[in-house]
Amino acid sequence: MRKTTWAIGILAGALVLGTSMAYADGSEVGKWGVGLNGGFNTHSMSDFNTLSAADWNGAAISTGEQAGIDVKYRIVENWLAGIEGNYLFVGNSTSQGGGETTKANLDATEILLDGSYIFPSVAQGLDLRIGVAVGMLMLTGADIATTGDYYSGTTDLSGSGFDGKVFIGGDYYFNPSLSLGLDLGYRYAAASPITAKGGGSSSTWQNSAGKDQSVDYSGFNSQLELTWWIQ
Repeated sequence: MRKTTWAIGILAGALVLGTSMAYADGSEVGKWGVGLNGGFNTHSMSDFNTLSAADWNGAAISTGEQAGIDVKYRIVENWLAGIEGNYLFVGNSTSQGGGETTKANLDATEILLDGSYIFPSVAQGLDLRIGVAVGMLMLTGADIATTGDYYSGTTDLSGSGFDGKVFIGGDYYFNPSLSLGLDLGYRYAAASPITAKGGGSSSTWQNSAGKDQSVDYSGFNSQLELTWWIQ
């Protein structure tokens, strides 16, 4: 599935090669856009990396990928609002002694409301923008699965929390109905508390001080997006 994250970039590259000249800007006010994105993220994961290193000598997690879709609306010439949903691919696999392998799947879904201030037509066919997004992040089908000759088992994980991003970006218009965007930003997001269920029992992850541990997705975000516009 992760290879599909970069399908947007491949498609966008083909469109760039097939486009002979940029769209001469006109008024974009009142247009709706539907976009598909793929991206790369860094993640803090401080609590989880400490836990995994202690419990099963797990390798640290620091990066991941994403794929998503969004719907946006150009309110006025300088303002764009939208809603987006992204799936974050995060995890690792660690081989241990005794033929055991532990796979940590920390995939998550984020739902965000965003707004951008636009600097239109800084060059032919190019808009620049700066924006913020706020919403919620939820663990999606997350688990820790161990397989081996002597033990096999799965612990399901659940949790949610605040999600927010700040970003700068730009959109290049090939024609009135198609644009390619690039966003660079920082995500602040963590799921806590984390409920672990497995082996007929359920517990909340806590550290040695008795405080709830988190799965921290905070870090830098870069994403490429292809958008179709209608009016």
